Amino acid sequence: MHLKILSTETVEDQELFFTYSKAEILNVIKGNLAKGDIIKLIQTGAIIDGQDISIMGDPIYRLNDEAVLFLKKGKDSTGEYIYRSLGISDGRFDVINSKIIARGLGYGDESMSKEKGKLKKSDSIAEMSFSDITGLDFTVEEFIQKIEGVKE
Repeated sequence: MHLKILSTETVEDQELFFTYSKAEILNVIKGNLAKGDIIKLIQTGAIIDGQDISIMGDPIYRLNDEAVLFLKKGKDSTGEYIYRSLGISDGRFDVINSKIIARGLGYGDESMSKEKGKLKKSDSIAEMSFSDITGLDFTVEEFIQKIEGVKE
């Protein structure tokens, strides 16, 4: 899903902080949701006194953030549907200035790239590391096309 954060709310539960974000679906890659749907995301952590306290690689969403997420659906304690990114940071790709920024393990670690400097946007996304994806400067549209081109 390509989505935009509309609001966030922090909740403390048994000395743990969780952030619930409402997000609007901008583009559906796969699934039963539709463009314009509003969903509720959950993350472990919070922004407290301006400081992001979260799981490494999964900073807390802020108002107007955009991302491409691979989501897992669940329910909260009230039975309401909630979503979280698969693999925490592995299922999250931030959108900054209309470009994809990968957040998976090894985020920003150039040594994770197997074909450093040799991969092109036309290569298979399955061959790319997270740093390759960021380094190739994919637009949201290009990235979604790459994902849609992957056979299940």
